Amino acid sequence: MFCTKCGKEVSTEAKFCPYCGTNLQENLNMSMPKVNSQGRNKIIAGLLNIILPFGTGRFYAGYMTIGAVQLLVSLLTLGIGSLWSVIDGILILTNNPNVDGYGNPRTE
Repeated sequence: MFCTKCGKEVSTEAKFCPYCGTNLQENLNMSMPKVNSQGRNKIIAGLLNIILPFGTGRFYAGYMTIGAVQLLVSLLTLGIGSLWSVIDGILILTNNPNVDGYGNPRTE
């Protein structure tokens, strides 16, 4: 079974999650894990968007739609639109978003 709050695998007999302390008896839907059980590092996401400016950092962080749009804009403008990804990478590094695209807490 999986904790509904942190997504980590827990024992079927556990009453509380050993990782985050969530009361597992209150949550009946413990069998479905999150798509991504680990938060994504915002520094890696920001650097990927700067170094590979085609929405790569957004794909890494789980924001598939905005990553695809950044990729398409970069390709359709013959690379000029990749400036958006570079600026977005800087914003990712300087802002403090607390969740990734899957709703999991980011790691610092």
